[in-house]
Amino acid sequence: MTLISMHAIPGPGNRKNASSITQPMAESDFEITSFQNEITALESQAATELRCAAGAVPIRTLPVELFAEILVLTIRTSDSDVFDSLHIQDAFRVSHVCRYWRQIANGTPYLWTGPIQVDFSRQRDSADANGLRTWLERSAPLSVPVMITGFRHRSWLTESSSRLNEELLRVASRWRSLSMQSIHFTGQAWFVQQLAGRRLDSLEELELSTLSDGRSHLDLTTSSPFPTAPRLRKVAFDMDSGIPMPWAQLTDMTLTGKISPEGFLDIFSQCTNVVRASIIIAGWSVVLPPVPTNVLMLNHLHVLSVTWPQVEFQFLDCLSAPALDELCICIPFQSSGGSGEWKQPTFTAFQRRSPHMTKLEIDANGFFRAI
Repeated sequence: MTLISMHAIPGPGNRKNASSITQPMAESDFEITSFQNEITALESQAATELRCAAGAVPIRTLPVELFAEILVLTIRTSDSDVFDSLHIQDAFRVSHVCRYWRQIANGTPYLWTGPIQVDFSRQRDSADANGLRTWLERSAPLSVPVMITGFRHRSWLTESSSRLNEELLRVASRWRSLSMQSIHFTGQAWFVQQLAGRRLDSLEELELSTLSDGRSHLDLTTSSPFPTAPRLRKVAFDMDSGIPMPWAQLTDMTLTGKISPEGFLDIFSQCTNVVRASIIIAGWSVVLPPVPTNVLMLNHLHVLSVTWPQVEFQFLDCLSAPALDELCICIPFQSSGGSGEWKQPTFTAFQRRSPHMTKLEIDANGFFRAI
């Protein structure tokens, strides 16, 4: 007889006990593996941070020139043509982080060369003039763009405006551009007169709104400093003001106010370097002879925009622009005195003198068809 031990055959109770033991062991193994993976990831991250730390250096050990460039890169610029003060806020912000940052920021003129807007329209306290002075001093000796607004209701005669005007004129030689917008004609003419005798050595761009509406008693033809501005290249102003300009050196001109044939020929015969021009002409159909005796050569003109209140195609007879690429002709719908007839021979002859023209735009408010 064979004896069979009862311990050799696992019963239902024994199998249940074995399962209750192996399951926790498997869960423990999984947790151990997870912990090991986390430890490995943390060790890898720590090693990366150590390598970064080894390659990093304290700010104070950076070359001053490099740190200054870093500060300049933090200054925001506006994407629109509308003035905002983001760059001013940023410049003052980085200069107030700590003493070291302030020392570097105040010693970096380029950080303070963003455009500044001076508003004369309201009463201001001394803090505004002091802030303007600080900005201009920190930007020295570099040039700065200046925008002036708010000359109306004789606001330029107040004490606070006098302080602002004094600070601006003090650095007139460092203006890179001067823009005067939304300003009463008398106030603007007064400001231009304040520039008489001052050097505008850095001025490259000039934008003036209407300086005369027939009521101003200020003569700007002799007091204007602009003819002696050696770097002036771009202007936008009203021809009715009579302000003289250094025509021979200008490359970009936007002239408002109607220009007579004599005025056009006189001005543009001097503008041998003009590249872009926008003008309003009048009186050509009654003044010029049928065939102009002289053709005005503008060899560098690439873009021309012409507005005429009458259909005066004789203007094109006296002009040759061999490098012209774009031509825009604007004839207001309310214009009178013209027949509205497109003079093909005149335009064809002009095209032959401008063989490189690739873009033609005709804006006649539906009066003409585009060709």
